[in-house]
Amino acid sequence: MVAAPSSTSTDAVNGSQLYATNQDISNLTNSIANGTIGLVRQIGGPNGMITVGAQTGGAPVSVGGTARNRVLTGVAPGAVNARSVDALNGSQLFASVSSVANALGGGSTVNPDGTVSRPAYVVGGKTYGSVGDALTAGTADSIQYDVANGARQNSITLQGGSSGPVAIHNVAAGAAPTDAVNVQQLNDGLASLNQNSRAYTDQRVGQAMALARDAGATSAALAGLNRVDLKTKQGALSMAVGGFSGATAFAVGYDYRLTPVLQVHAGGSFAPNTSATSWNAGASYIFD
Repeated sequence: MVAAPSSTSTDAVNGSQLYATNQDISNLTNSIANGTIGLVRQIGGPNGMITVGAQTGGAPVSVGGTARNRVLTGVAPGAVNARSVDALNGSQLFASVSSVANALGGGSTVNPDGTVSRPAYVVGGKTYGSVGDALTAGTADSIQYDVANGARQNSITLQGGSSGPVAIHNVAAGAAPTDAVNVQQLNDGLASLNQNSRAYTDQRVGQAMALARDAGATSAALAGLNRVDLKTKQGALSMAVGGFSGATAFAVGYDYRLTPVLQVHAGGSFAPNTSATSWNAGASYIFD
């Protein structure tokens, strides 16, 4: 006779009942080992998907123990996209944070706890630890175009710590027609201009002085022509040489008596140094 099992039964069980119980325990053990029952299950055999709590509710999942929290290892890289609900592992997080640090620059690195160290941006000789502060400083200290009526102009007004003029240092020598020149170029240009102007002035003054000397010499040569009292229809050719302040000129003159009371004369002089010439002409009328 088969005993009825219950929590208060004192009946003896037979072998078939014990066998059935052992089979149930064995089947339960195999099901747990195969992952086909319980909160953690594996669907589709040893290589199938493993689910956790798929047949029950509850959102949070904890792997913490009685003594401390646990580290979950062996996590494969999860998909990274706008719709992904995969868990990410440490290497993925490190790569993501490293890309942020590299994008920030300024010596930023990944700390051992996964945070990003503060960068160090040097702007205008000062160090800033954030992108916003560096951009603000860069905008304040940068050279900007003038703005009029909300529109950017083709001009730049430099202003430093005060309203006074601003000096620009270490300016390279300009080459193109619209390039800025430095002081050295300006000084060289002024020196060249001064030298050329002096040479030109000296040349022009020298030419004027030479011409003045030759003018004096030609005048002296003309003055040296001898006027001869001629008879009617009689002519005379005269020659002379003159000098002035080192210059020499030669003169030739001609006199002719047209009538007993009228005599004409003409003369010309030439200075070979500057090719300067002078001439004169005249007439004499004799009153009885």
